Amino acid sequence: EIAEKIGDFRHVGIWAGNLGNAYAALGEHRKAIEYHQKHLESARQAVDLRGQGHAYANLGVSHAELSEYGAAKDFYQKHLGIACQLGDKRDECHARFSMGLTFFQENDLDESEKCFSQAMKIAQDANIKELAALAMSGRADILLERQQYHTAIELLEDALNLLDSFNDIAVEMRLLESLGNAHSLLEDYPKALAFYQRKLQKARQSGQKVAICNALTNQIGVYRALGEFDLAFIHAQTALKLADELEQKSSTAFIYWQLGLIEELQGNYQLAKRYMQETLDYEKQVNHLDLGSHQIRFNLLLEKIEDL
Repeated sequence: EIAEKIGDFRHVGIWAGNLGNAYAALGEHRKAIEYHQKHLESARQAVDLRGQGHAYANLGVSHAELSEYGAAKDFYQKHLGIACQLGDKRDECHARFSMGLTFFQENDLDESEKCFSQAMKIAQDANIKELAALAMSGRADILLERQQYHTAIELLEDALNLLDSFNDIAVEMRLLESLGNAHSLLEDYPKALAFYQRKLQKARQSGQKVAICNALTNQIGVYRALGEFDLAFIHAQTALKLADELEQKSSTAFIYWQLGLIEELQGNYQLAKRYMQETLDYEKQVNHLDLGSHQIRFNLLLEKIEDL
């Protein structure tokens, strides 16, 4: 308030941005957007180009977390433009990675790969090792989607080794999750679980609720595959509470789907039907990419129930 009264718009923006980041860490992205928008307005008044870029980046993150990918890409593109104008390689790398991640979430693997490759080259040329590792994780995720599992694991292990002399917990958590995903796809569930548990430990150390929710969610499918249904259910209930609190509709949909699969495996078809219907309801709200395949799978469950 004092800064506003004396016209110190640059610091008003910085403090608004910090509040936005705090709300984002708590998963309150609608509230975060309000403060990041305030940061953007103040940075414009202060003619603070770098501040505007950071506000655009943070707005992109919060919109992406709310599955509003079109808005997220628009903000990332504006961040990229400012980063290039300022010649800031670190921000340019972040912007291109964020664009790649959003394309990946939209299942546009070709555009995603292009962005990740650009980010990786920029980071390597500028010797920014933690961002090179981050971009490598993005490329590895594409390899996983293309079922090139062993190549992805090699790339992820190389990226993790780059972090030995750094303390970037966000990048490390992303790498651990991707390694867990890779081993899960190879049906090496104990190894997958070990990576997911390492990620959960890091998430709890950081206090980031979104990361904790995701780390718990990762483990549900592994416990289901191992036949540890009680542990899967415990993790699902904890993750579901967090996902609801954080308005993570895609995560909520995934958790309900896992619960539906667990109940179906145990022959509890009516309960499975209820959970899977919850998934479809949430996926319709966010136009989820898995909606079509899940609807087909749900119809098969209905046929099974009718045949009983």
